Amino acid sequence: MPKISVYENPEKGLTPDDRGIGALSSAARRSGQLFDEAASAGESVAKDNARMVNSSIQGAGEVAVSYVDHQQISHGAAALAAFTEQKTKAWDDTLKGYTDADGTVHPPANPNDPDVARRFREKMEPELEKLQETFWTENSRKWATSQIGSIRNHFNTKTTADMGTLAADAVSVNYKTVQNTLSNTAMTSPDAVPALIEQARAGIAGIVASSPNLRGVNASHATTKLTEATVDQIVKAGAIGAIRKSANPEAVADEWAAKYPQYISGAEIKQLADAARQQMRFMRAEQRADQAEQRRADTDNFHRAANQWEMSTTRTDPQTGAVVPVTPPGLRESLTNIVNMPNAEPSRVAAMVARAERIGLQQDESSVRNLATRSRATQANLFEQTVNGQVQNKSVYRKAYVDGNLTWEAMQQLERNFDQDRSETGQPVAARRHEVIQSVEALIDPARTSLGSKSAAGSQALDQYGQWLRGKEEEARKAGKSPQSIYEYTGPNGTGPSIAVQGARQFAVSATQAMQSRIKEMTGGAAGKGNLTGPGKTTTGVEVIDVPAVGFVRGDWTFKGGDPSKQTNWEKKK
Repeated sequence: MPKISVYENPEKGLTPDDRGIGALSSAARRSGQLFDEAASAGESVAKDNARMVNSSIQGAGEVAVSYVDHQQISHGAAALAAFTEQKTKAWDDTLKGYTDADGTVHPPANPNDPDVARRFREKMEPELEKLQETFWTENSRKWATSQIGSIRNHFNTKTTADMGTLAADAVSVNYKTVQNTLSNTAMTSPDAVPALIEQARAGIAGIVASSPNLRGVNASHATTKLTEATVDQIVKAGAIGAIRKSANPEAVADEWAAKYPQYISGAEIKQLADAARQQMRFMRAEQRADQAEQRRADTDNFHRAANQWEMSTTRTDPQTGAVVPVTPPGLRESLTNIVNMPNAEPSRVAAMVARAERIGLQQDESSVRNLATRSRATQANLFEQTVNGQVQNKSVYRKAYVDGNLTWEAMQQLERNFDQDRSETGQPVAARRHEVIQSVEALIDPARTSLGSKSAAGSQALDQYGQWLRGKEEEARKAGKSPQSIYEYTGPNGTGPSIAVQGARQFAVSATQAMQSRIKEMTGGAAGKGNLTGPGKTTTGVEVIDVPAVGFVRGDWTFKGGDPSKQTNWEKKK
């Protein structure tokens, strides 16, 4: 520190005044401040020099660290981008399936497997940890942790969303069959549309809820999308079906548009109506063409079969060269099959029937008479079986014809009556007719009470009575009345017998006729010793019939002798 020397005045005895002393003090103080400032300035320079040196060293270190951070982050960013790309492709392969380099086939991911995404993410986790370890500076590690976390979150979101989308697509595909079935039902039964819509909604909700990979927003979106698509399809199908079935497509189209405005717009409904009209015209034209083609084919098939049949009924005589008729086996059966073919021509059918019954089957009048007799008896028997409900289909009549027990005309009449009695309008009339016939059968055929069994003469009379009733029913229809009217009571008070009952008396067989007919059936033509003439011959105007021998058995009855026309001379087995 600078030293201030003391000034001594050489003049003794002199005393400085106060102003001189003050001036000296001020000068001394100014000098001290200068020396202090000089000293402080030196110290500041030294410190600045030290700080500069330290700053230079620190700056050099930070530059080195920043360089490493930059290098690791740059390389790491590329590595993480490549990793993301690689795993994205691997996940896509997992979803759609792939084949390894060694040929191992991995099928597409099961959309209903809840562990597909989890397994993929778990397999990816060790690789993320290895990537994290490649960053060793503080800043690069922080950056890597953030980036890897983003990658992890990305794949968590992506795999979950993709599996949800896959599951939704699977639900849609799986439900497609149900969707088509509901739509087809709606088209054929438009009135079922409301019920079908409810069925679709409940079914879709159940399917989506049971899918393990459809949750939250994905589930809600899948339910809404599939439900709306299905309901839209059902409504449009129902509208198309209703429009096609209507004679006024525009009116029905407007009705459906008003009922389901959220699914059918005005433009769509007009388009549906126009399309329905075009479709109807096309279908009618196509149907007419198909029917015409089918008729041509049926006609050709009929004539081909008829030609073959006619050829089988003739042969050429080797002696004379003349064409002569023959009766091949199964002639009637084949004739029945041919005349029942579709689009058979009536005129040719009549000629074939005449050929079968007059030329090919019976060569003489006796055969014709025998067939007529058998046919009357068979027709009467089948008539009663039909009345009693024993005949359920027309094949019984055709078999009788094929067996040679019915004429073609008789078979046709039985079949016509059968069809008429089973029609919607014919059933109630037939039921009433059958009741009346059963109520008067004992009146028409006395053998049913006297002998306890029907006679052939009585059965034929019942058949004739049945045909008479049908004639009266037709007369009532032509007169504008109900056919049931002939079965109603008559008279002023409604207490008299009906027209049907009154007419029964004219068909009644006498007791003698019924007895003779029944005995002839029972004896089978067996002659007794008391016969003076043959069957059909008369003595003094009375027809003589075969008398069976005593002890003759026919069915449940045994002849005891005497007059066979009396029931007392027959004993029924107990």
